[in-house]
Amino acid sequence: MGNLDTYDEFSKWKIGSTLKIQQVQIRNTDLLNLSV
Repeated sequence: MGNLDTYDEFSKWKIGSTLKIQQVQIRNTDLLNLSV
């Protein structure tokens, strides 16, 4: 059962890091749009 807990934590981390990357990309495009 420990493996399932680890996998769940990894899934949460993976989802969280993916969301952070998307937020950074959105922020970068906002900056690009403002500078144009």
